[in-house]
Amino acid sequence: MSEEEWAEHLLKNQAIRLETIKKLKNGDVVTGTISSIYQYGAFIRITRHITARIQIGEISSRFVQDWATLIHLGQRVKVVLFDIDYDTGKLEASIKKYEVLNSIEAAPAESTQSELANTIESEAQPLVYGIDDNEETEEESSDEDEDLKMELFNSKDSITPWTKRMQNMQPDGLIKIFNKAINYLQSPDSKKQICLVYVTLLGDIKCPIKPEYLVPLEEGIKREGSVFLKKVIDTIRTGKNRELYRDVCIRYIKERSTSPFGYKELINYARIEKSLDQAKTVPDLLSRADMKHADRKSVEIAYIEALYGLSKIEGRSVIEQQISKIENKSKEEWIIKYIALEMGSIDKAADIAYTRNVLHKSVNSTGIAEEAIKSLFKMYLKFEKEYGTKEREEKVLELAKEYVAKLDK
Repeated sequence: MSEEEWAEHLLKNQAIRLETIKKLKNGDVVTGTISSIYQYGAFIRITRHITARIQIGEISSRFVQDWATLIHLGQRVKVVLFDIDYDTGKLEASIKKYEVLNSIEAAPAESTQSELANTIESEAQPLVYGIDDNEETEEESSDEDEDLKMELFNSKDSITPWTKRMQNMQPDGLIKIFNKAINYLQSPDSKKQICLVYVTLLGDIKCPIKPEYLVPLEEGIKREGSVFLKKVIDTIRTGKNRELYRDVCIRYIKERSTSPFGYKELINYARIEKSLDQAKTVPDLLSRADMKHADRKSVEIAYIEALYGLSKIEGRSVIEQQISKIENKSKEEWIIKYIALEMGSIDKAADIAYTRNVLHKSVNSTGIAEEAIKSLFKMYLKFEKEYGTKEREEKVLELAKEYVAKLDK
């Protein structure tokens, strides 16, 4: 059956099981079949949809060297039910309590078992609380091992048994375990956690992303929105699956277009992948966002910084366009940023000449505040001390003195 049909099947079984358990109460005596024997006890199948656990201490009131000799697979036994969890559908059963009752007085009549929906069927393996192994393939049933059955019973809705089985799985195996887990787990927190675990593990597998692999991502978004997406980005940022990282960044931008976080992460992706084409998608996405000025500026700066690492020509072109269209105080900040980027990316003689030209034009610009010009002269002097000659240093100092003299007039 398809994944959707399988999920629907599990939900149906869960609903039947929970409804049937409502007919039972602590102290009821029922008949069942031993379906599995474990290191720490056994499971008894009461109906097709109900399985109960019998711990070692509840196997028998008699003392023997090996408790496992008292029971065998397929054996029909009477048990007393206790500790029924009506929310999760888990039951504890005791052969010992039945033996004690029977030795004191006639055992209570069997309770509502005749009212239960399905007849008892003797099978080698029990149901795992809503997972019908009759419907599983050979590959799926291998996951439903004895340890899982016991761990699920003891887990109190923890994701640990599922997480343990997801380790080192390929995507197809991951999605199968996820589908079982999301239908088994009860609490909203556990469901959110298993979504995050799945996407984190997928993020460390280098593989093409099929649409069905993103179902758990959408499930997490449905439950926690952009908060979930941010958690995912933080966990897969350095993972092997770069395609997934990019897709999640774009998904975050769609969810929260007013936040700079998604754009900066997409820029980070382009920088790591050394992809100029990917970086160039950012301005278009940004142009459609209704964002605060400070947030927009922080994204624009991050974008230009990335461009300088990918293509200095592209970076220079973009920042010059930015400066040319600004006439307020921000222009001074962009000019200083421009020079800082140039000075921080010098690796050949042509870069030195270019930076010197930018500095010279900047200190002679009009319409720039006095404090900004003084900062530019300091940068100019530092540049010439590192890349120029003594004569060039002196020339910059002379220009600075001339500028100060004009201010004093």
